[in-house]
Amino acid sequence: MAIFHRRIFTVLTALSLSMISYANASDQVIFSCKTESGKTVSFINSGKTIKYNYSKLAHSPDLTFSVPRIASSIDDGSDTLGGGSWWLTQEINLKFNGNIYTGWWSLHRASGEEAAGIRVSRGNKILAETPCVSHIQMNLAAY
Repeated sequence: MAIFHRRIFTVLTALSLSMISYANASDQVIFSCKTESGKTVSFINSGKTIKYNYSKLAHSPDLTFSVPRIASSIDDGSDTLGGGSWWLTQEINLKFNGNIYTGWWSLHRASGEEAAGIRVSRGNKILAETPCVSHIQMNLAAY
């Protein structure tokens, strides 16, 4: 019986460790989604900094960094509302190592169609763009 309990404890410990994220309890998710490759990207408000995480597993990130709030910006899409655009697009931008990392979400106001993704650019050149396929969360109020 003791061996059985030890195995359950080991499995539960492994499961708990696999769910650890890089966000503290006081952190707030600004943007998050799962990409076509099965990786999760998140932009997290950590008070004085904004964190970026891109990974398949929370405990083993492919890319993670934090930037001071001054190196970030948001666009709530309000400037397109009066301009006749059917699309409302919101985004968060982080400047890091000469690149701009953008998490974006768009809503077509007539059809209700939604789209989201992440983009990495340098100047006017897009280096990478990946669509989000599920678990999309955009919360600019957390900024």
